[in-house]
Amino acid sequence: MRADKAFLLCAGVMMLAACSGDTASHVHGEYLPYYSTLLDSDDSLGYMRLRRSLLKGDTVVKPDSAADSELILRIMQDDPMLFNIRAITPAEDGTYEVTYRLSENDCSMQYTQVINKAAEITAAADGLSDYEKLVFFHDTIIDGCIRDMDGLYTGTAYDCLIAGRSDSKGYAMAMAMLCENAGIDCACVSGTFRGRKFVWNKAVCDGVFCNIDCAADDDTADFQKLSSHRYFMRSDEEFSSTHEEYTFTLSDRTRADDDSKNYFAVNDLVADSVDSFARIYIREGERAVNSESYNFEVMFSPASLKSNAENNKRLYEMVNHELNFNMGELTSRFDYSNIKTEDNSDIVRFYCYGRK
Repeated sequence: MRADKAFLLCAGVMMLAACSGDTASHVHGEYLPYYSTLLDSDDSLGYMRLRRSLLKGDTVVKPDSAADSELILRIMQDDPMLFNIRAITPAEDGTYEVTYRLSENDCSMQYTQVINKAAEITAAADGLSDYEKLVFFHDTIIDGCIRDMDGLYTGTAYDCLIAGRSDSKGYAMAMAMLCENAGIDCACVSGTFRGRKFVWNKAVCDGVFCNIDCAADDDTADFQKLSSHRYFMRSDEEFSSTHEEYTFTLSDRTRADDDSKNYFAVNDLVADSVDSFARIYIREGERAVNSESYNFEVMFSPASLKSNAENNKRLYEMVNHELNFNMGELTSRFDYSNIKTEDNSDIVRFYCYGRK
């Protein structure tokens, strides 16, 4: 675990090294991504050597082995502080050619902005538990960024936290940076989501890994810009229906076998019967009206609970006739259209209408 101030100091020094070409050997108490802590001693030395070359601004990097080639890819994927790199391309002679995005001045300015923004967000989460911080970081990232559906897998923490538009890689980099700032172990994971190249995170909470995909939870098509929690703190098994993780040498050390920390289980939002749905609906509906958020999510377990014809009819009667909410001059109810017999989705968001 790293203290917030220590992280910011180290990040600031790293900023100067990455933007000015100063050697990373000048950095004291160097900031390192979580992935680096999982390496054995030999790989760790290779990792540090390659990373320092990139921080210096070297345009050609020479790996010593095939393992070094994988380390280069992991460095690119996992390190929020290296967002000045545009691309690393393998050359015929076995080296890698590196191109950079920004001038020294522009790079320095962007580093300063993203570090300050990360400090601001982390400070706002002060006093929360690690789980609550992860929820806060997840929701803050989604609220402040629009997902670039046509992104080319080149997003950065700056794109997500400052520019406000990024592909999945920028979301994952931002989450990793905020977690590192808060002292929460968090790695970036590359793979596919519904067949498209994607990046998400695995964070440690109470000693176990869980998957978090902020970008997949950001439905940019949603005009109300609401963050879902479908892909928050989920197990590898639950992710397997939509996500495929690329394998790498340390995949076995970041297995996520526990699904008990998912948002719906922790917040008592799992309806396993019609009666439990009624209880959740009344409680969350009143909360949504009183807080003026006017929406909430429920997980049906199993998903077939709502697609059963008899249950579906009963749910319809509840939502449309029985479970309304007094709002003074108006009576509010929540849109039932998301509960469809043919829909196999287990998570449903209810939108309030008829409100002031």
